[in-house]
Amino acid sequence: MNKLFFMEPIIKSLSKKNLLQEIFSGILKGLAILIALTTLWTFFKGFDVFHYLDFGQKIIYFFFFNMLALITGFIICQILWIRSEDIRQERNEEYKAIPIFKYMIKAFGEIYGVCVIIAGFSSMIFVWLKIGRGLYAELIPNLGLVSSDTFLSGLLLFLSAIIISGFVIFITYYLAELTSVLVDIAKNIRELNKKST
Repeated sequence: MNKLFFMEPIIKSLSKKNLLQEIFSGILKGLAILIALTTLWTFFKGFDVFHYLDFGQKIIYFFFFNMLALITGFIICQILWIRSEDIRQERNEEYKAIPIFKYMIKAFGEIYGVCVIIAGFSSMIFVWLKIGRGLYAELIPNLGLVSSDTFLSGLLLFLSAIIISGFVIFITYYLAELTSVLVDIAKNIRELNKKST
């Protein structure tokens, strides 16, 4: 009968020291590599459309598509790699999943914040050059920040992106720290119970 329960050693191995950390650390590193390769492919593939554009359009396309995509991908790869190392180096004898969750939620906030800022910056330039509103402006049509193609409208777009990005990063860091605090409280309660018995 025991032979039928072949999942038992697999499930128990997940509770072993640092196994989950190593798994998720590897997943984040693999994702970072995949994004890096995709970013490079997108960067070089972007030159295929150059022969359809005039000189001015080529400059705009290069700086506000190719270069921003390259920079965004590079930053995201760094965030994933750094958080991957944080997870791998985390040492918690009692809790296996909570440290992973803490760094994953931080990584989410950081990546989201970076993407919003870069999208807001590109939209600001698009508004200033009067060539459109950009992705960020299209995502927030109800804020009334792009009533006209003026310098102030573009600047407000970028400032709102910074504010939204900062707010998201703050919330995700708060949730990560709150998780750590709850773990500390649980540890302290356990220690008090041991001393009282």
